[in-house]
Amino acid sequence: MITKSKDLYLEGTGPAVLLLHSFTGSANEMRGLARFLHVAGYTCYAPNYAGHGESPERLFETTIEDVWQSAQDGCAFLHEQGHKDFFLIGQSLGGVMALRLAEQSGCAGLILLSTPILERTIAGLEHRVRRYTERYFQFDDRSPEWIADFVDRHFPRP
Repeated sequence: MITKSKDLYLEGTGPAVLLLHSFTGSANEMRGLARFLHVAGYTCYAPNYAGHGESPERLFETTIEDVWQSAQDGCAFLHEQGHKDFFLIGQSLGGVMALRLAEQSGCAGLILLSTPILERTIAGLEHRVRRYTERYFQFDDRSPEWIADFVDRHFPRP
């Protein structure tokens, strides 16, 4: 049984860090880095973007504006916790979101991991969503036939 990924919040005694994950990823992919930073005293917050860390159907329902709002909500959460300044760490799509957040709200520092500098093709993004869908349902113990039928019904994506 697959469960929804939960936001990760580790309160520390030092500065705060907002960790933003990749496309089709979840807060879980930032867990190791967050734990490492937390041991060093940092407060770490890794939110899931809207539709991420859930089922493919939920991912299909979200837009890039929903994802952007999730990143902005992450900043707001740290502000609400009393952190005026914080560091941003973004991986892949999270790096793009971190750059945009840094431009709009400022930050104490910015770290980008595997952030794309060129626009990705629609075919490449669809391939990634297709692979995410297949892996998700494999972990959910669905049969190869069931997965193939689901993919045939839902791809190509608009």
